[in-house]
Amino acid sequence: MRGKANLQRIVLCVLFLSAGLCTAVPGSVIYVDDDAAGAGNGTSWVEAFADLQDAIAMAQGGDEIRVAQGLYTPTQDPLDRDATFDLKDGVSILGGYAGSAGMYPDFRHTEFFATILSGDIDRNDDSADPNTKEGNSRHVVTCAGPGNAAVLDGVIVTGGYAAGDIRTHNYSDGRGGGVFCRSGAPEFINCVFRDNYSGSGAVYVTGGSRPVFTHCIWQDNYANTGAAICVGRSSYLIRLDYCIFRRNTAGGKGGAIYADIMGEIQMVNCLFVGNTASDSGGAISCRGHIDGTGRSVFNLLNCTFYGNTSPVFDTPPTNSTESPDGSRVYSSGSIITNCIFYNEPSEMAVSIKFGRSEPLIITSIYEKEPESGQPRIVPPAPDVLFANPYGPDGIQGTEDDDFRPAPGSPVIDAGTNETVPKLPPTDLDGNPRILNAIVDIGAYEFTDSF
Repeated sequence: MRGKANLQRIVLCVLFLSAGLCTAVPGSVIYVDDDAAGAGNGTSWVEAFADLQDAIAMAQGGDEIRVAQGLYTPTQDPLDRDATFDLKDGVSILGGYAGSAGMYPDFRHTEFFATILSGDIDRNDDSADPNTKEGNSRHVVTCAGPGNAAVLDGVIVTGGYAAGDIRTHNYSDGRGGGVFCRSGAPEFINCVFRDNYSGSGAVYVTGGSRPVFTHCIWQDNYANTGAAICVGRSSYLIRLDYCIFRRNTAGGKGGAIYADIMGEIQMVNCLFVGNTASDSGGAISCRGHIDGTGRSVFNLLNCTFYGNTSPVFDTPPTNSTESPDGSRVYSSGSIITNCIFYNEPSEMAVSIKFGRSEPLIITSIYEKEPESGQPRIVPPAPDVLFANPYGPDGIQGTEDDDFRPAPGSPVIDAGTNETVPKLPPTDLDGNPRILNAIVDIGAYEFTDSF
């Protein structure tokens, strides 16, 4: 069966997973097509493997695996939850080909010919019933080892369920429903992570891993801690540029991101909308450390937060904060520059709850949460005047929401150009980051054509 429904949500997924800059030596081309009817030896589209795992097992460093449109799972055994697509050093896996069903099998278009790597090994996933995911693969894709230079290009990764013992619904030891990063410097470009369930993160980062995420989307993921991304004691730089986090849900801390970090996380031109956490940090919860690696830093530059909620913000939780309110970030050791934290004026206040230390906040629109028992002394944030934050469908957190500034918005030309890291060349829309002399606040620059 072809996974072609709702093509507007199909996004090119390019994962360059490497310990450094590496170019594979040209090798053989191996073909995979779940509709192929030939001998199944991978030598052509007619003779293609029907199972991607067969191609991976055969491939050597420098080989290229071309995968036709379709749905591929890491095992045919519905009980083998440990099965995963284990990427090989130097092997490229390229999705989005028309394959044998097309007039031109080598024609590649990742939107029209969706290649889906799914953890739904028991083939019973129902988007309306999360319990149907309990039999899914724990990790859909794995890339381990500091020397692994693999390429995964043009696929959708979905349906991971890293939830430990499914009989007890114990989420505490399940990490990385979609991707587990343990070492190396993987780079994820134009990736979508959706409908993954985990104890900790659709993407889990730990150890010495130094991932970079660019133009990625996390949507409708669930975890106990850090629904989209969970960072567990990573000690290196983690970067997120031009990323979107929508409708992710944490049963504990960090509706989108939870970070137990001893290094630095940089986020530039990112959008957080409609994420929720039951404990703290509807958008982000960050725990910092001071040790031999130096002070940990959570660095936010030109990011926009809207409608992220959590009912409790103290640690340990108390009843002193009522539920729920606005776009929250619970943070420690942070630098926040040119950012927006906002909700509709009729809703409860938007705020940042400070952790062990007060973050450095520069030219941002937000409201600080008062200390427990103290009156709110910070004025409400001004009306940001977004173009259309609920979009034509009137539903928060969908693809038609428009968080670009409308004419007269106080964010226009109100930021600072002197930032660390430096301002990127473009905004989240791909428009020039500075259209006048001064950068706008938030993920989007104002244009007359919104």
